[in-house]
Amino acid sequence: ERYREADIVVDQLNAGWYGLFAIECMALGKPVVSFLHEAAVQRTEDAVGERVPIVRASSTDLRIRLEPLVASAAERRRIGAESRAYVERVHDLERVADRLLHLYSRL
Repeated sequence: ERYREADIVVDQLNAGWYGLFAIECMALGKPVVSFLHEAAVQRTEDAVGERVPIVRASSTDLRIRLEPLVASAAERRRIGAESRAYVERVHDLERVADRLLHLYSRL
């Protein structure tokens, strides 16, 4: 319930990739800010054909990355909508299962 009321969600700033918490928040239509390794982003985008809509930040530039989101409700809504759509296209259970079945069939 607390996440549903949030305007912006800051996920981890050290691991370099997102997990279930970020996926759940994106599914709620929230803009998520997190540290992502660029190579992992590129591999994912190449594999799924979708841009990862997470706002990239580190502990050193978090404030700078948050400022435009804090200042603009329209930007938060835009990123939130992209995030929700991304989760529906990339993390939907049936789509994930289809991708796994396709991979298994190639073994």
